[in-house]
Amino acid sequence: MHCFSQLDGLIYTANLCLFNVIVLNTKGNVKTSLMPLKSYYNLQSPETQLKIRQDNKQKAGVYLILNKINGNFYVGCAITNRINMRFRNHLIHRTGNNAPLNRAINKYGLENFSFHIVEYYDGLVHKENLKQNHLKLLERETFYISTLKPL
Repeated sequence: MHCFSQLDGLIYTANLCLFNVIVLNTKGNVKTSLMPLKSYYNLQSPETQLKIRQDNKQKAGVYLILNKINGNFYVGCAITNRINMRFRNHLIHRTGNNAPLNRAINKYGLENFSFHIVEYYDGLVHKENLKQNHLKLLERETFYISTLKPL
C-alpha cells in the first residue's frame, strides 16, 4: 500500500500509510485538512462499532464526525470512557441534542459519515475531577472549533 502526500506542490510517497488525512469544509467554503489520530469508516458495521468501543476505553478526547459527501463536520469532546457513548448517541441512537447533525444523517445516511479521534486528553476526566480537567478538555474542543470553523 502506498500513501501520497502533497506538500508545497511536491508529491511524497511512502511504502506504508501510517496516517489518514481528511478534508473538511469550513465556514466561508474554505477547504482545510486534518490528520486525526484514529479514523473509523463503515459506521453502520457492528465490527466498526465494537472497534470504536475497544480502542477508546478509558480515554477522553476530542472527536470529529465528518459528512463524507459535502465535507461538513461536527466537533465534540468526551470525558474518560465516554467516547463510545458519544459516538453511539450522536450516530446510532441520534439522541444527542444536535438537530443539524441528525438531519444530515437522515438525509445522507450513516454510511456517508466517518468518526475521527482528533486528540486524546492525557488526564483522567471523571466525576471526581470533573471541574478542573473537564474545563481543560473543553478548552481543547473550543480550540478545534475555533481553528477548524465547522459550518
